[in-house]
Amino acid sequence: MAKVLDGLIALHKIDQELVAVRGDARRLPAALAKTEQELAALEASKAGILEEVQQKQVAADRANVEIKDLEGKIEKYQMQLNIAKTQKEYDTLKHEISGAQEQISELETGALTAYEEADTLSTSAGEIDPQIDEARGKIEKARGELQDRLADLEHQREKLERQRAEMTKAVDPDGLKLYEQVLSKHSDGAMVRVENGLCTVCNISLTPQSYNMVLIGEAPQKCRSCGRICYSEDSPGAQ
Repeated sequence: MAKVLDGLIALHKIDQELVAVRGDARRLPAALAKTEQELAALEASKAGILEEVQQKQVAADRANVEIKDLEGKIEKYQMQLNIAKTQKEYDTLKHEISGAQEQISELETGALTAYEEADTLSTSAGEIDPQIDEARGKIEKARGELQDRLADLEHQREKLERQRAEMTKAVDPDGLKLYEQVLSKHSDGAMVRVENGLCTVCNISLTPQSYNMVLIGEAPQKCRSCGRICYSEDSPGAQ
């Protein structure tokens, strides 16, 4: 007659495989999402640089408009100089012309600087393109591989769940009930390996009697600390 622990250990092994498969199925999309976030960050960086380029160009264009307006005023002042009636009026016009010329000089310097900065920024934005292309390539490849891998994992999951359903039919009902109760509290596994009489999760020792029962495999024994069902590599079903 098969020992109770034999069936539980076999069921535990299937459940551990299911945990691994389900974990992979969760992690793989997360890895793709990370690459997508990297791409989004690159695209946002480029967009921010291009927006700054536009701002520089707008500032330079605005300066050129102001320059034209000042040049018009200088031309007007020059014409008024020819008909100035007093020295004071003449000096005032010369002062206005000088002031406008200084403003033009400042605006020209500012516009030139803005255009140069815009060119530098445009170059920087262009340097991001290869990184964006590389990230997009990685994502496209990863998506294809992800679909294949997820399909494979789904196949494995279905196969394991069928095996599990069959296995539960062969497990002692009382032992199975206990196992499912423990599993509901410990999704990472209902059973824990015992070494030298110690729970490998809690490092708590089993009583000599409990440890012997674990080795015999006739009645499930629970760890006094974590409550998982104990088994040993020397248990019959663990071989």
